[in-house]
Amino acid sequence: MKRAIQQETGLLLEANMWQGRSWVGVALSAAVAATLCLGGLSLALAADTAGTEVLDWRVSGDVEAGGMYSFGERSSAKFNEYRDMGNGFVGELNLKGEKKDTPYFFDLSVKNPARDDQMYEGAFGQYGMFKLDLGWDRTPYDLSNNAQTMFQQNGGSFTIPASLRNTITTTPAGYRTGVAANCTGIISWTCPYPVGSATAPTVGNAQFNFIQSTINGLLRPVSLGVNNDVGFVGLKLTPTEALRFDVEYNNRRYDGVRALGTQVGSIPVELAVPIDQMTHEVKVGAEYAVSSFGFQFGYTGSFFENEFQSYAWDNPNSTVTQAGATTTVGAVTTTTRTAATARGEVSAAPSNMSNTFSLTGRGSLPWWRTNVSGAFSYTIEQQNETFLNNIAVPGTGLTQKNTDDAGRNSADARANLISGNFLLTSRPLSSVSVTARYRYFDYQNDTPSHTFTNLLAPAGTLTLNNLTGWGAGASATTAQVRFTKQNAGIDIGWRPIPQVSFKGGYAYEHWDRGDVDGQSFGTGEHSAKAAVDVTPIDWLLGRLTYTYGVRHLNGDYGADPDSGLGFYKFEYADRVRNRADLLLQFSPWETFTPSINFGYANDNFNHSAFGLTDDTNFSAGVGLGWTPMRWLTLTADYTFEHHNSTQRVAGGGSAGSNANDWQGKSLDDIHTLSLGAVVDLIPKKFDITLGYGVTFGYTKIKDSNLNAAGCPAPGTASSCAYDYPRIDNILQTAKIVGRYRLTEKLSLRGGFAYERYNERNFLQDPMQPFIGNYDTSTTGIQSVYLGATTPNYESYTFAGFVRYEF
Repeated sequence: MKRAIQQETGLLLEANMWQGRSWVGVALSAAVAATLCLGGLSLALAADTAGTEVLDWRVSGDVEAGGMYSFGERSSAKFNEYRDMGNGFVGELNLKGEKKDTPYFFDLSVKNPARDDQMYEGAFGQYGMFKLDLGWDRTPYDLSNNAQTMFQQNGGSFTIPASLRNTITTTPAGYRTGVAANCTGIISWTCPYPVGSATAPTVGNAQFNFIQSTINGLLRPVSLGVNNDVGFVGLKLTPTEALRFDVEYNNRRYDGVRALGTQVGSIPVELAVPIDQMTHEVKVGAEYAVSSFGFQFGYTGSFFENEFQSYAWDNPNSTVTQAGATTTVGAVTTTTRTAATARGEVSAAPSNMSNTFSLTGRGSLPWWRTNVSGAFSYTIEQQNETFLNNIAVPGTGLTQKNTDDAGRNSADARANLISGNFLLTSRPLSSVSVTARYRYFDYQNDTPSHTFTNLLAPAGTLTLNNLTGWGAGASATTAQVRFTKQNAGIDIGWRPIPQVSFKGGYAYEHWDRGDVDGQSFGTGEHSAKAAVDVTPIDWLLGRLTYTYGVRHLNGDYGADPDSGLGFYKFEYADRVRNRADLLLQFSPWETFTPSINFGYANDNFNHSAFGLTDDTNFSAGVGLGWTPMRWLTLTADYTFEHHNSTQRVAGGGSAGSNANDWQGKSLDDIHTLSLGAVVDLIPKKFDITLGYGVTFGYTKIKDSNLNAAGCPAPGTASSCAYDYPRIDNILQTAKIVGRYRLTEKLSLRGGFAYERYNERNFLQDPMQPFIGNYDTSTTGIQSVYLGATTPNYESYTFAGFVRYEF
């Protein structure tokens, strides 16, 4: 139904219909929820009146039903990011039962059945024999509620109606003739051009501003968001105490609409693409375990299906020159050609499958209280999705095809993953413990290489918006990239006296990559760790940990010749790591419990002249708990986090030789404060919970030129580096909740919550479907975006519930 409406009438009608169906779904879900909750309440009351038995079952649990109402500026997707905060019914049911004089039991949980963030779980079984689990839950994720698009959608195809395309690609008269009155509605950095100007633009460039003047008439709203639905059913069978079998099936569906950024030619385009993905997963396991040893075998099959193979869209600026037609403006004459079509296409995630076999074992050795365990797994990954047709450029003589040069029309992608773990723990002395470990992981890529020739137009045949295609016979070949990683380490702990313990350790990590652009390289990292725990008195705990590591790159794959000598990818570059953590916990008084924590980490990429050169993180926090009176409990927590990363960028093609080389520092400060109080006004009868929390986040990007002579003064050189505006975000929440117990099992709960979110972000605030209002470059203003943002919000929420426990 949903797909049919989408294909026949477009997303706008679909959104209206979907909203109507949503209300119907809420009404039906509310009816089901009321039935479940009232049925549970009836069962609970029956259990209460009959003691603890209902139809030979001992039943316990709780049922809660109520409603929520909120108002304020709540349209921001940030308000509903991972939850459903709509007004209406809220309910929850939890039941546990045991059959009288038998080992049978059941569990049932239902949460928010009338809302998008709903959950259902249940279990039935026999103690010591079997357990059947099943359930389903949904997590919504709102991305943006204010996006707009100029495209009409049919499945994975995005088009601009032919009647509007000619309007978009027609040059406005005022722009070409120098008549200022005709510039109305055209935002141009030089409109009108003077008649006869030698700098008058070509037809292609003249379209830049006309997209801006017409796009607003084509826009329609589109909501961005996805639902993550997970359903599962599993059976655990234990025929004996030592033997267990597990079988499970789960299904994950990812459905909705999200933004996809891409480009056609030189024009960046953002699309609101539909998502309909499903993963089926099957797990089978068997375990045998006794006191001295045990082993486990497992199989996991994962099968991913994508409803969409690709997304294709019209080029908003598709009119290019057509031989024979001429346009004259003053002394400038332009010959034009028109292409019949101009579309871009990008592949969606391909359907694929993987099969994993695993074996795990453990055992005890007779020496030094030693235990060993090991695990091995082997995974086969496969993907054989058909190649997309390349889109031939008119006038090139090339035709569409979906094969490589060898005639193969699919990737036939295959990879094997091998993983092994070994762990040994021993206590040779009562005060000494030893742990040794080793892990091996190998990614074997068996995908055949594919070569593709004539990917775009031969040079000189056709020009699209001043961009020329690749040269004739241009080709690309896929690489068979492999990856191996090994980890080994040992930790030794010693407790000389009960109040003090020491721990020291050594770890080694090695990466190896090969067949990357014909190169092979690896990394090796050595790290050492030391820790001490001190408890000189019962009410004080102190713990200090320090880690030092050095990583070296073997080979030179991380070097980027386009950026210049001394630039390395941060995950491969040489690095020196220092990290320290401190924890102090106090309990000198029974009613007062403070704690302090501190953390520091620094990664210095000591041989990287450019790219990421330094990354520092610092955190500190304090927590307080105080009960000054029997009926009052107070809590307070504060955490400060500071992140500082430094990058150096070459301003020209040769690093270190250009006066415009510059350095950027990204500084993030996050302050988190929470205050709480529990006031027990009438003991075991009436209590109030108060809470306030605020999070301040600040991001500063400070730039400076490495060569001061290359940047004499602000505003005098466009290539100079300057600071960006600060990014701020503040989230405040306050709540008050009161609970009154009518009886030991029946209670009323009501509350109020206030939320406010403010953000100032120079990257997102000006975002709109046509960015040309802010970017006056001749290429940037061709960009067509969704204008999706997450505006500030402020909400006031009231809620009330009736809860019965049994």
